[in-house]
Amino acid sequence: MSARNVVFLGEVGSGKSSVINLIAGRHVAEPSSEAKGGTLNIVCYTLSFSPSNVQVNLWDTPGWHPAEEKDIKQGQAMGEVDSLLQTLHATEGIHLLIFCMRMGRALSSFVKMYNKFYSERAWCKIPVALVVTWLEWTRPTMHTWWENNRISLERQKLQFHSHACVTTVDDKKDGKQVSQNRLRKLVLDHIPTESLSHNTFCPGPEDGIRASVTGVREVLWSAPICFPALPQRTQKDVLIIVTGPLGSGKSSVRSLRSPDFTMD
Repeated sequence: MSARNVVFLGEVGSGKSSVINLIAGRHVAEPSSEAKGGTLNIVCYTLSFSPSNVQVNLWDTPGWHPAEEKDIKQGQAMGEVDSLLQTLHATEGIHLLIFCMRMGRALSSFVKMYNKFYSERAWCKIPVALVVTWLEWTRPTMHTWWENNRISLERQKLQFHSHACVTTVDDKKDGKQVSQNRLRKLVLDHIPTESLSHNTFCPGPEDGIRASVTGVREVLWSAPICFPALPQRTQKDVLIIVTGPLGSGKSSVRSLRSPDFTMD
């Protein structure tokens, strides 16, 4: 069985890396408070879960910063994210897209990125979920945030097939453990897309799935390189593009080619 691909998107400081660390049960991704502006590269963390023996690829992407929307580096980073989504959509598939957001209201920049990376794209039919972070002080439960803000999200045309209200810090109410269970359920379960009703999945105060992570593998991803214009191309020519994360063995493919196959 191939691994599930779960891609995380969100603004700088929205908690993407901290959420991934919580799912993994260990420190694997650098939060923005420690990485000077957040995740700079696209990194894939492959988690092996027990007892289901399911592998999940958690894709940590660069966060966008509304104040630096016209910045060249941010533009390049968002281009990398777009390339990742296109590559996964055309090859292995995207099994879940997760937008992370700090508690509060969805700002216009969040709506813009939601449209840019989901609602206006070819993969707009895949499951999409919202993870809301920094909810350790929300009372009576973290899920109260969703109850108070669901209608506001709908008015902004932000539609999600599921959600998880979480905290990534220790507290006296076991909120971190509850959050870990919710997040693992989110990335492991099949989320139906026939309806936007969350009744069959929406985690309650103690809902979730208890699973353990038996292994973590980290790989830095690089966008595939395509050469649009090759010299002396004919209708019989075949253009083969080999893509994959760093260390996946792309260069080794050359040694496995047919003896009749030549590479200029």
